[in-house]
Amino acid sequence: MENADQSQRNTMTEALGNSLLAESDVAQVQEIIIKTGALDEVEKLITTLTQESISALRQSPIDEKIRAVLEEMSVIATQRSV
Repeated sequence: MENADQSQRNTMTEALGNSLLAESDVAQVQEIIIKTGALDEVEKLITTLTQESISALRQSPIDEKIRAVLEEMSVIATQRSV
């Protein structure tokens, strides 16, 4: 949470691992994740790593059918609505 201010960091620290969070606490944590840009950073990282893995698959000497299934699985596992 390098972009979070001290108050946001305190909120996140208190929330992590706390099984008794209220819905309002969860909403506050979600807001911090979005406002600090953490969500966007993680989504970009997922996209980059997925592209790199597909590129590596396409260069590997494995059966074409297996490669196609692995590519499809990587897309299914990483593309979701946020």
